[in-house]
Amino acid sequence: MARGTGMANDPRRAMRRLGIKRSFRVEIAPAVWRDLGQVPSDAFKRMQAELENIAELSSVCGAPELPTGENPRGTLHRLQVDAFEGIYEVDPERAVVRLVSVHRNRGRTSSQ
Repeated sequence: MARGTGMANDPRRAMRRLGIKRSFRVEIAPAVWRDLGQVPSDAFKRMQAELENIAELSSVCGAPELPTGENPRGTLHRLQVDAFEGIYEVDPERAVVRLVSVHRNRGRTSSQ
């Protein structure tokens, strides 16, 4: 009986073959959940999709390069969705993209 490559059953093997060392995942800091209650569900879904894209890119391309001596967990990035801004960090040691803050930008609308 012919045997397949088994790659469909072993995602780690498939990732190694593609040159992907670690799969990044998205986390939401516990303190952020309360603030997310003010974000409309469609805006949250788009924000979550953007974070998933960042995690996927970090998995394939590696985490963003940082200047020598800079603490990777201390580098914060901004993500704008409609009138809301998400602050996230990329933690290459834990292979995590973590949303650490979300708030409404006063005076900013989806058309700006």
